[in-house]
Amino acid sequence: MAAAGLLASGSLFAAPEASLVYEGFDYATSATVAGKNGGDGWGGAWVETENPMAAATNTALSYGSLNVVGKSAHAPQGVKGSGTRSLGSTLADSALMENGSSVWFSVLLDSGSGTAKAGVLLATGPFSDSDPNAFNLSAGQQGIGVHASNGGTVDAGGWDADNGNTTVDTGIDASSPVLVVGQISWGVDDFADETLRIYAPNTDLTNPNDLDDPIAEVTIPALDQSNLDLVAMITKEDAKVDEIRFGKSYYEVVSWDYTLPGNADNTDPAPFELQSVAANGTGELLIVAKEGNDPSGVEYNFGSLSPGPTIVSGYQRSRVYVATGLTDGIAYD
Repeated sequence: MAAAGLLASGSLFAAPEASLVYEGFDYATSATVAGKNGGDGWGGAWVETENPMAAATNTALSYGSLNVVGKSAHAPQGVKGSGTRSLGSTLADSALMENGSSVWFSVLLDSGSGTAKAGVLLATGPFSDSDPNAFNLSAGQQGIGVHASNGGTVDAGGWDADNGNTTVDTGIDASSPVLVVGQISWGVDDFADETLRIYAPNTDLTNPNDLDDPIAEVTIPALDQSNLDLVAMITKEDAKVDEIRFGKSYYEVVSWDYTLPGNADNTDPAPFELQSVAANGTGELLIVAKEGNDPSGVEYNFGSLSPGPTIVSGYQRSRVYVATGLTDGIAYD
């Protein structure tokens, strides 16, 4: 219990939590995924924007211990197909599209061979159908995400049909199925640049580097992220897309059963190292969690369940959190 009149206990919830948005292409084999409405967290079905849109293949892509279901998406040989799917308000309702916040995503990509290509963007609108070999959005559209082609490596960044693309070659080999994880950090205000960080997990889904050390990073000129309410997908020939996820943290989008010390079954709150009140009557509580130990890095989420979700930190890399706006003399559990 905390001293100085503000009573508090707290909860540190460790991953995994289910991703907010998920598409595993768990459909019967078909010529197109247009009109399909499976998965979780979406605001509608896939809409074909370039004929024919990706088909549902016979098998899912796989990558190490990643949980996969269903099949995968790809266009018929020699054809480029694209489509979009609405996210509705799912990400916005979780405060992941606000200035200063971050949204994570992951996707399985296989860049195929020859002139094949595959990509997924968080976007305002569809891809252009004017060039059968291009990976460009339609006029007036913007997006952030990843793309791979011709049996090569993964490009990541921002695509802007009117002002030019801002992308980097991540060096991630996509000539066979590979899991790509991204963190989009929105600028602190409407005029600040956005940042996309890319990670390439090991097959056991751990990250080979700390989360502060992405495999690639690109700065993207400021976007109005409130308009990025679609997922735009493109495939051509034998390149494939599978297992699309969006969520609040790295752990959510790799669906990884990670356990913090002292939290063996991932259900009980992990223990706190220190709880104290900054000063009597200030309504502030300093909480320091016991340190998680993993080479991929650890994210912490501080929260109270009673009285209501008063303490809500969101996922953060620091194990120190100061809760503010609390009521003196109230116990927070």
